[in-house]
Amino acid sequence: MDSVRERLDIPRFWWRGAERERPRTHARPEGRPLNPTPDLASLPQDVTPEAQPARSRRSWMPATACAALIAGAAAFVVVSRSGTLPASAPLSAHIDELMIMAGLGVDEIYVTGHRYTIDDDIFAALELGPRTSLLRYSPEAARRRVEALSWVKRATVSRVLPNSVEVKISERTPIAVWLHDNGASLVDGEGRELARVPASTLQGLPRISGADAPDAVASLVAALGAHPALKARVVVSERVGQRRWSLVLDNGSRVHLPAEEESVAIERLMKLADSTGLLNEPGRIVDLRIEDRIAVAPRAATQTSSAAPTRPTIIAPRKSASAL
Repeated sequence: MDSVRERLDIPRFWWRGAERERPRTHARPEGRPLNPTPDLASLPQDVTPEAQPARSRRSWMPATACAALIAGAAAFVVVSRSGTLPASAPLSAHIDELMIMAGLGVDEIYVTGHRYTIDDDIFAALELGPRTSLLRYSPEAARRRVEALSWVKRATVSRVLPNSVEVKISERTPIAVWLHDNGASLVDGEGRELARVPASTLQGLPRISGADAPDAVASLVAALGAHPALKARVVVSERVGQRRWSLVLDNGSRVHLPAEEESVAIERLMKLADSTGLLNEPGRIVDLRIEDRIAVAPRAATQTSSAAPTRPTIIAPRKSASAL
């Protein structure tokens, strides 16, 4: 948990020092292209091909195929005897060994765009072992594994000849802190849990609670974002019955939002609060679940008592008797 909190303040990090069992990794300098541009001006401008003597049209396919077969067999024998693999190893392993000996092994990895994703997790998702040849490596399968990491929203994995793999990552943005199971987690707008963190992390993010709170947080954050004054006073937003929100304010008041159209209900609330100071008195319960009215009651009215409960005050008059 502490390591996640520390990474939130680190602008960028890369692979730690190169180890024997993993390829060398480093960041590409800014502005440096993958392959240098050839100097086309140095090429000869006028090249006249020399006349070639006429040759008979004998088929070269059988001879070429035979030569390739002999060369392949010889290379296989050389690799199996001089390499580190036993002769009984699978053919694919011998092909990898041959490609690595030819300079087509993965020696370098370039990773950009990541800030919170743990570097060891990225390396594990790439599945680059000590005997990985570039030609047989699947960047599409690697991309799917990298995108399965919690912080990663999108990723691209590319092979760069002769010996490099390039990874570009776009990370998710946390929009709320989810309080659950005696702890807290960062969640994004899609409801994905990103990382476990202390409850005091990122005080500027809204706090939510409830079993399905992450799945519905995007609409709530958008509705509160239109009213910064109310957003600053909300201590925690509780998800009730997996269908609606209840806002707990800094003075102990509670605002019950309807199951749908939270933004419309909050707009009605703020228009009335600005003119009457509705939310200034501590301990009030403001109920917005009925579309055409706002019911207000003190917190004491909800407590169990032998006396008759206090009837809530209807601030916004109802439009019709059918609304009862």
